[in-house]
Amino acid sequence: MTTAPFTTVDVFSDTRFLGNQLAIVELAGENTDLSTDNLQQIAREFNYSETIYIYPPSTANTYPVRIFTPDTELPFAGHPTIGAADHVIGLVTAGTSSATLVPPAGPIPVQKSSDGVVRAHIPHNVHFHKATAKDLPDPVGFSSDPVIAEAERNAPLFSIVKGLSFALIRLPSVEVLSRVKMSSTPLNLAPLLDHEWNSGFVGQLYYVLEDEHTVRARMILLDQFEDPATGSANSALGAYLALTTGKNQNIQVTQGVEIGRRSVIGVEVELDGDKINTLILSGKTVKVTKGDIIVSADKL
Repeated sequence: MTTAPFTTVDVFSDTRFLGNQLAIVELAGENTDLSTDNLQQIAREFNYSETIYIYPPSTANTYPVRIFTPDTELPFAGHPTIGAADHVIGLVTAGTSSATLVPPAGPIPVQKSSDGVVRAHIPHNVHFHKATAKDLPDPVGFSSDPVIAEAERNAPLFSIVKGLSFALIRLPSVEVLSRVKMSSTPLNLAPLLDHEWNSGFVGQLYYVLEDEHTVRARMILLDQFEDPATGSANSALGAYLALTTGKNQNIQVTQGVEIGRRSVIGVEVELDGDKINTLILSGKTVKVTKGDIIVSADKL
């Protein structure tokens, strides 16, 4: 019977039982040979929005990682990056406050400040898609609320990296945001993605700009799941706002309020002309549980 140590944490919060849940599994020795199917089974067992696997460092303080939802592997995701960064910085040499995570999307340098905030330099290969939801051939899945439905139809589709795309749905007020509901009929946006980008995860980020630096948000996936905190979606939002306004962005996003898991997400975007120079995601993490999980699927 083979086991691996795991830790569960709440990300984008410094208060236990708020933020977004994450399972962190450390793989070493023979466990580094676990198949993709094995990793997917374990992620399904935790059944959090994401589970991240940390492999032994390839070089000093550089950790390969893989990220899974209960259904699929992701090239990158925000809250697993922040949670795993906080975890691995606790494993490195005393006094060291930085490390590098390496998911499939590319290396992510991370730092942790003395006040517990983790900052991650997010990989980005952004793309504006040509279509919007109003181009769907079968107009089902839109909100029954006319204000929300109009915003859904006209929302831009934007990818932060290939395989992570979002409809960025701007709403006029927090009161309207509170009226967003999941539907029994999914709003399937994947067919609208440009051909070479038509893969991976597509979510719906509903947001309100309360002022230049303050955002309220909710994230829905195929009208089936509401995410308490979505670093990748809010990174996409920060990048989109920077590119469409021509201004650097420094925003604080509050998400998850409506489902009782308030999360606070920082996004900073610095432009170099009409391109993104740096994109930094930040937040805090609090530990919840730790133990060992049996990673083999053997029968008793």
